[in-house]
Amino acid sequence: MTLPRHVVPGRTLLVTRRCFGRMFLLRPSPQVEAVFSYCLALAAEKYGIQVHALIVLSNHWHGLVTDPRGTLPEFLRWLHCNVAKALNVHLRRGESLWAPGSYSAVHLGDEAAVLDKLVYVITNGVAAGLVPTPGEWPGLHTLAEDVGTRVVDAARPDFFFRQPAADADEEADRADDSARARRRRREPARDPLPDRARLAITVPPAFAAMPPEEFRALLGRAVDERVAQLHRQRAGRPWLGAEAVLRQEPNASPGSTAPDGSLNPRIACRDKWRRIELLETQVEFWHEYRQALARYRQGDRDAVFPEGTYWLRVQFGVTCRAAA
Repeated sequence: MTLPRHVVPGRTLLVTRRCFGRMFLLRPSPQVEAVFSYCLALAAEKYGIQVHALIVLSNHWHGLVTDPRGTLPEFLRWLHCNVAKALNVHLRRGESLWAPGSYSAVHLGDEAAVLDKLVYVITNGVAAGLVPTPGEWPGLHTLAEDVGTRVVDAARPDFFFRQPAADADEEADRADDSARARRRRREPARDPLPDRARLAITVPPAFAAMPPEEFRALLGRAVDERVAQLHRQRAGRPWLGAEAVLRQEPNASPGSTAPDGSLNPRIACRDKWRRIELLETQVEFWHEYRQALARYRQGDRDAVFPEGTYWLRVQFGVTCRAAA
């Protein structure tokens, strides 16, 4: 049994998901960018998620988001499910698009951690040795100057997603006797998704009190310092380059796909004592959850679970302690 998720409204988090077998299934292309930007914009609107930065690399993606409603799991489930279905149609494959167990959501506990992870997302293509500057990444990404100013305007892709013109084909669809057509006729009618979806790249709440121009200047300086540091670390080694990235085969993967053994943290915080406090809160949540779950399994349906309980609250309506 995996540890229960602690989903608390209002948190800012770094989210990550990796492709199956580390394959380049998200390699930059017009279709990948159209699908991901459209699904991300729809999911963010549907679940009230604020997006502050993102980058879609060839075999994984990162996003820095705030979750005002405590709906992050539903947001990511909807996003990843629809991206996988659409891209599998595009790539003519039927296997998993996302690697099992590759989901990561790191709670950012202070302003310094939020700034660090913003820089991490923006410079991820440089850190991977792919391009010398963040702006040269050929796929979907955001830059320091986009935070608080950019609105991604995504058109509905012309494949996989139901199109309004599909209604004119109902007669032909009724004549289709394939198993897929019969199953589709049994399903309830669904309205087509909107023609366009818009996604605002917003300033994180941790910096809401700072003038936006001042924040972007701060972030820009931090990004420039990180890029300069990465250039020094590479010590003259060449970059792969955008053209080589675009030549990668989607079903290919890096030389090694073995796990690197690194930890998958749940909390990031620069302030030592704040980090200890957050870790203690996380452990206390797990402890209270186990106690409540034991009572619930024994038939006590009035057992009170700690704030942030997600799965049992959503699926079975268990009682949870109110936020302090």
